[in-house]
Amino acid sequence: MPQPAKKISKLIDKMNMISRRAFKGEGSPVTEMELARLKIEAKQLPDEIEKNLLLGMISAIKFSLPDVIKYFDLSISQSPYSAELYANYAIALDHLSQHVMAKEKAIQGYEVANGDKVIIRLIIGMCMRSGDYLSALKWLNTLKKVAPDEEDKEAHSALTSIIDFLEEKKEPIERVQKAIAIASNAILKNKVPVRDITTTIIDDGTHNWIRYTISLRANLDVLEKVNDDFIDETIEQFGNKPVEPIVINYLSRE
Repeated sequence: MPQPAKKISKLIDKMNMISRRAFKGEGSPVTEMELARLKIEAKQLPDEIEKNLLLGMISAIKFSLPDVIKYFDLSISQSPYSAELYANYAIALDHLSQHVMAKEKAIQGYEVANGDKVIIRLIIGMCMRSGDYLSALKWLNTLKKVAPDEEDKEAHSALTSIIDFLEEKKEPIERVQKAIAIASNAILKNKVPVRDITTTIIDDGTHNWIRYTISLRANLDVLEKVNDDFIDETIEQFGNKPVEPIVINYLSRE
């Protein structure tokens, strides 16, 4: 029996509300029972695109990266010209701290949407979070062309400062990106939601460096585990030397 469009819409609305609770801390914590019920409802949808979209979003809340990829790929294979699907795919990956993959999906959405400024803003944020500062600056300039009234001079100034700093230090940007990727993978491994990420240049008069601060929705015990996993992988990748010129800070903000 065909399912009314209103019911499908309600399911997506419910999913968006649950996502905000899971990742933004808006309201009570999401329970396994809620997700199980929603998964059953999603599987009953006759529309394969809607079904796989919802299953992909549920997988993101459960921190299952393989399932996020599986369901969103299925959904996009059935509707390859949907910018909305690519945007949702990018946001799901970004929630799992997979910022490079998220950026790639958002760019695909931009190509489909032919210059959508909302997607451009997504791309800029994902470039920043992945340490791809040169691309972030490029997309900021694209945003200025698409929407001149929405030029973000503060972000442009901050990005220019970071890029100039790296050039002055003669440090390869790939080193910074690698450290960020290790930090992000430690978060995914421990299934911790991120509240926000900030990037600043610190100068204490003797040394200067990039401070990449990740605020997590986690208690101090979980925070310590994430940090330990980050340190172990950093030592394996870089040895015992500090990963200059970047310092990764995790903060607990339950």
